[in-house]
Amino acid sequence: MKPLRSRTVIRIATIIVLIYALIGIVYYHAQERILFRGVAVASDFDYGFSIPSQEMMIRHHPGADLHITKFPVSSGIARKGVVIYLHGNRRNVSWYADRVPFFTARGYEVWMPDYPGFGKSTGSLEESLLYEYAKQTYLMARAASAPDSIWVYGRSMGTGVAAWLVSKVVVKGLVLETPYRSIPSLVSTWMPIWPTQRLSKFLLPVEEYLSGVAVPVTLLHGTKDRVIPISHAEGLQSVLKPGDRFVSIAGAGHNDLPAYDLYIRVMDSLLIPRE
Repeated sequence: MKPLRSRTVIRIATIIVLIYALIGIVYYHAQERILFRGVAVASDFDYGFSIPSQEMMIRHHPGADLHITKFPVSSGIARKGVVIYLHGNRRNVSWYADRVPFFTARGYEVWMPDYPGFGKSTGSLEESLLYEYAKQTYLMARAASAPDSIWVYGRSMGTGVAAWLVSKVVVKGLVLETPYRSIPSLVSTWMPIWPTQRLSKFLLPVEEYLSGVAVPVTLLHGTKDRVIPISHAEGLQSVLKPGDRFVSIAGAGHNDLPAYDLYIRVMDSLLIPRE
């Protein structure tokens, strides 16, 4: 009986190890599709936005074209500056256009680039190209606006790109909505016993980049976020400077922060200067 039990234990242990290894292998090879869910469209595709917009295509290098959608300030509103909006990991600019009126009604143009393979942007989905596209967007916006009138806003996956950008350039301030500490840290939320640091092709270390950001930083996170737990934003508090803010929005999830009065009050305090 004992040899039989031993063989059973060995079989079970072998199956567990194989499943463990298989999950790690699948994540390693499929992480681009797991983390980034972009939808590409043709270069002549009409998004059909209900608000005014202007499209710009910039050749980064052969095979890699950056597409930026610029949304002008609402009619009759004095222009205060620019918000570079680095969106999350879903579809393309069309998925996030509903956020634009919040900023344009407050006097800010919105410049929203798409990542490689999202919308009309092309190129290999690599971390370095995510950064380069964000920097190119900044340089385009900087040509028409002073640094102290430019805000960088990162949402969800875009918080890593936004934190990197502001660690390299001069802007008015940085806002991160539902940030994470890093991609390996985020993935470990769902894969706690896997070596996510070694498995991850994308790092996007928000925590590391924030330590090099000189301008004011605001973190916004909902207490009921089931996609990126609020513990990530709480962990980022250790690298915040005096004057930076961490705002916890009670009851908010991952996608509904603008529906809360606290979000509106915080954003208005940043975007609308006191007379």
